[in-house]
Amino acid sequence: MQVEKIAIRKKLLEIARSLFFRKGYDAVTMREIAQLTGIGLGSIYTYFKSKEQILKEVLSPFFNNMQSSMRAHFAINKELYTPSFFTTKEGMLASMQMLLNVVDDYQEELRFLFTYGHQTKFCNYFQDLIEYYYKESCLFMQEVGKKDPSLCTDFSKGLLYLMNEMWISVIRIFVCNRDMNKEERYLFLTEYVSFCTAGWDTLMSGNNKISCNCVYETYSNS
Repeated sequence: MQVEKIAIRKKLLEIARSLFFRKGYDAVTMREIAQLTGIGLGSIYTYFKSKEQILKEVLSPFFNNMQSSMRAHFAINKELYTPSFFTTKEGMLASMQMLLNVVDDYQEELRFLFTYGHQTKFCNYFQDLIEYYYKESCLFMQEVGKKDPSLCTDFSKGLLYLMNEMWISVIRIFVCNRDMNKEERYLFLTEYVSFCTAGWDTLMSGNNKISCNCVYETYSNS
């Protein structure tokens, strides 16, 4: 009996996952999930209290993996940091690799959140992710400054927010553009990395100070 319950519960999650990802959250009903599973509508509530609980279980493997990957990402970055970390393509790609693996493994979950997330309690997921990245980025830059005082690491809140929003945009482009083939994705990623490394090289060397002063004076006088 217990084995049968486990099998039904697993089937409920598989069918709900397929429906959510294909139709969106609002368009799916508990009755539809129950019918496709082959159980009565009343029976489904012995397994899950609500449609929201089903969605939470469907997405929980992704959330758990994303959280652990983010923590490992920043921990390893702090441990392996060298002056070339931001300014070489190899360093940045290595930094991004763990998170890119999660993106590859959970494309459907990410596509659902980008497309239908506003219909769910997870509507603020990506904004919360940006907040998390921003706080960790601030701490990371402090560590970089301690390890290498010759580098400029006192960046504006706006810049760090922008860089983290760009990273979320990279993920969106990867998962929401189904027609991108492997070669196109690789080209986009290498261009993005080249763009970022050149920018960090300029910023961290302090070569932007004169241009920044000119911009500030122009902005202040406008």
